[in-house]
Amino acid sequence: MTVQPKYHWQFDEAQGTTIIDHISGVKAKLSNATRLGRGRIGPAIRINGKSKNSRILFDNQVSRFGTSDFTIAFGMKISDTYGQKLLHVIGNRSTSGHGNFVSIRLKDQKHLRFEVDENSRGKNYASLSSTRALNDKKWHHIAAVRQGRSLKLYIDGELSDESVSKTGVANITTDSVFTIGARGLKTAIAQYEDLQIY
Repeated sequence: MTVQPKYHWQFDEAQGTTIIDHISGVKAKLSNATRLGRGRIGPAIRINGKSKNSRILFDNQVSRFGTSDFTIAFGMKISDTYGQKLLHVIGNRSTSGHGNFVSIRLKDQKHLRFEVDENSRGKNYASLSSTRALNDKKWHHIAAVRQGRSLKLYIDGELSDESVSKTGVANITTDSVFTIGARGLKTAIAQYEDLQIY
């Protein structure tokens, strides 16, 4: 049996600032982002990290995972990190400390950091950092998976890293908006394609 995503944005709208997922019809909005023609498997969106608030904003329902298992999968090609050490990639994290969120960030200009957290006290917090560098200006497929207490990060179809929460499963119920690109932190100059959430 093939598992189907709950949301799937292919970024294939020809114009305008609205993009619509092909499964549930949930809309997202481009902000200081550019349609860039083709990526590796379909249309791509370019996020310009040097442009203020360059991002794609999704409805907050997209990241209300509760305690369910989930996968966030997308294509990404990093062009430049302009010397920044920590950059937002995707998620709904709106704080520098603990909170209620799912977050994927780029640290040290090349490694992904995947985190989930339940509240300001760090209840059921879990994280992992990738060992594989992604600053080679090539397309990569990323899949961030939460399966019970386990976090897994797949890069180009191979398991890159895995960790397990020591306490429990973070209950993610936030109303904070889910974004690709700038959110509090700056973001990389990068292209994105084919976002799927399971």
